[in-house]
Amino acid sequence: MENIFSLKVKDAAEKGLELADEIWCCKHPGEPVRKDDSEYLSWVRSTPLFLQATIDAGLGDLDAIFEMPTPDGGYVDVVLAGSDCRQPAGNRLLLVELKQWSSFEPLDDASYAGVHTETGVRERKHPVAQLLDYMESLENCHRGFYHHPETEMAALAFLPALKHPSSIFSGAYHIWKNAGVDVYAKNSEPALRKRLQTYFSGCTSSQEFLQIIDDCGYVMGAAGFEGLKSVMERRENASMVMDQQPIVDEIAYHLKRQHPALIVISGGPGTGKTIIGMHFIYDYANIGVFQKQAF
Repeated sequence: MENIFSLKVKDAAEKGLELADEIWCCKHPGEPVRKDDSEYLSWVRSTPLFLQATIDAGLGDLDAIFEMPTPDGGYVDVVLAGSDCRQPAGNRLLLVELKQWSSFEPLDDASYAGVHTETGVRERKHPVAQLLDYMESLENCHRGFYHHPETEMAALAFLPALKHPSSIFSGAYHIWKNAGVDVYAKNSEPALRKRLQTYFSGCTSSQEFLQIIDDCGYVMGAAGFEGLKSVMERRENASMVMDQQPIVDEIAYHLKRQHPALIVISGGPGTGKTIIGMHFIYDYANIGVFQKQAF
């Protein structure tokens, strides 16, 4: 995983539009800046508003990390980091998801929402579901946090253009209301500032804490070993996304033919190699060929 891109909040805010260009170049090295890209536009529109709210909360000296990678292949829009030397477990991390949604259409799957874009309605992850995934990935698989479990972690979503804030928890989305993730929408900056002040009370910048965050190698935590134990016991463990199913079907085809085959599963961090491997072991166990060898 790549190194983090961090600045003090006040320094990032002073960069203005230049900040979006720097974030782009860090996340997409060697690629020309696409100023019409939805991600870039979010950095231009939402990020300055959040940084200003943080400065207004008196936290301009905290460290802000932009597009922080997670072990599952995701990227957290902004992460605030601070340390309080007065507390035994003084490191605090706040994951922030920024979205430019002004409205959205509810979907049957509460983990997603239909967001209006220039090309029509697109399926996007619900911000609370997205943040919970990020937190789980960091806690279980990020080497820095896995070896420093005393780090306190929280999350919030900031949707400064959302016209009807209550819609984020309405209907099927009510399951996210008490999930522990705060959501702030249009005209909610005063409440956001208060939340930031409360969470980071007494905290300052810490290069030692930034090093822990930057130590973002992957580890297979207890959850991963539990998953492996499940499939070895012929119990389904992990759900797959649409792109993974054809690969598992292809592996199953070769398994049923029961002829020697070399199967290599490759891909970057977060592409689902572990999930596919677990399903491979699950299928292998179910067709009863333990007398054969697989590795």
